[in-house]
Parts: sequence; structure tokens; C-alpha cells
Amino acid sequence: MAGPLTGPLLVGAPTDGVLGRVREELERRGQAAAVLAPAAYARRVSVTIGGRTARVEPDVPLLLRSREPGADTAGAGAVAEALALAGALSASPVVNRPPLGLPAAPSSREAIDCLMSAGRMRPPLLLAERRSGAGPVDPAAFEQEPLPGPDGAEHGTAVRFRERMPPGWLYQKVLVVGDQCWLYHETVAAAPEIRRLSLETAAASGLAFCCLYWRTLLPEPGTGPLLLRLARVSAQPTEAELADMAGTAVSAVADLLLA
Repeated sequence: MAGPLTGPLLVGAPTDGVLGRVREELERRGQAAAVLAPAAYARRVSVTIGGRTARVEPDVPLLLRSREPGADTAGAGAVAEALALAGALSASPVVNRPPLGLPAAPSSREAIDCLMSAGRMRPPLLLAERRSGAGPVDPAAFEQEPLPGPDGAEHGTAVRFRERMPPGWLYQKVLVVGDQCWLYHETVAAAPEIRRLSLETAAASGLAFCCLYWRTLLPEPGTGPLLLRLARVSAQPTEAELADMAGTAVSAVADLLLA
């Protein structure tokens, strides 16, 4: 029988390179940590609710990442429910703590829902969008983009149309961990505004560790305000996505888990 779970738990696919790096960082700081697949964690956690109190055992720091590949089986619903309930009710620090009633650790497809949720909370951030089947679309005004498939495939059968930006716009990627954020291009003149909106958007999406992608257009001085549109929410940034900020992200996530 497996021993008790006493240290920080990193829940996600065992092959997740980000989880591996976070575990190495925690161990470097003298904290033993374990990586558990979601199904394995669900089998070993219990939640007891009585009156207005709830008890999670083991109640240890958690980093919730993606579901394991192939989790869409007969028991996937019970696993997702266990992760969501334990993550929401744990008294210990939880990175990407799910709000009660919502799934834990968004999948690649659910990241689209994070984007739409952020847009509903802050409408000016989102480009006007239409989904396939919503009626005729003017190709001069909208660009076409495929949505992820239900199995996490990069391109599914559904398509969305996003309003075109004026010429000269640029992508800006932002890493958010807790109440800190880093722009991948700090030379942008509007960095303070992008940083502020990134923190607000991540909080509105319920994400303490994510990457945000903005479409930005910096006007000439005195010609108008910054044009800033949220294009993508990456709820599970990979090592490749974090790129040269991976070390910074891993260190900041470890700080949250040990807070």
C-alpha cells in the first residue's frame, strides 16, 4: 500500500515537463513532492462535508494541471469531480484552484471557455467573435481560426471568426503566476497597462499560472488609446511555450505552493 501523501502534490500527466521541473525546484528547496496522475490522486483523496465545514485529506499544497491522456473514459467524470472538489475546498495553497462547481485544470478545449469567460467579465478585451454556423461572415472583416477538437487535437471541425485588427498590430505574450506577471517583450511602451489587465484577466479566469496572448496596436503619440484585445488564454503552458521564462515560472509556482 502506498504511503501517506504529506508534501506538495503535482497533479497531471506524469510526462508533463513543467511538473517535473516544479518537483525538482521543490526538492532543491528541501521539500519532497510527488507527481500524480489525476486518477491516482482521485483514488487517494477524500472530502468530508458537514454543515458549513469541509475537510480534505490529505490537505497539502496542490498544483493542478491537465488531465491524463485518455481520461475521457467511464470514470472520467468521477475523477474530474474529485479534483474540482478537493482543489476548491483545500485549506492549503492550490495553484489554479477551481471555483466550486467548475472543472479542475482546464483542458485545451476548456481553455477556449476561459477566454470566453474573461470576455464576458471584461467585454472590451475580446475581439468580436462568431462561431461556425452562426450565419454568413464577411471575410474582409473577419479572419477564420479552427478550434481545438474534443480530444485535445490542435484542430477540430469547429471554426470561429475573429474581427480583423488594423494593420500593424503585434502579438504580446504574458506569463502570469499569482500576483506577478512578466511580458516576453518588456520594451513595449504600454507594458504597465498590459501587465495590469493580464493580472485582472487571469484572476477573472480563476488561473494562478497561465500565459495570456494579446493582440496589441500602439498608436502614434497623441493619436488615440492603446488597442488591446485578448486573443488566447493558455491554462496549461508547456515548457516550449514558457521558453526562456520557464525557470522564472517554475520558481514562482514553487513560491506559491510553499506560501
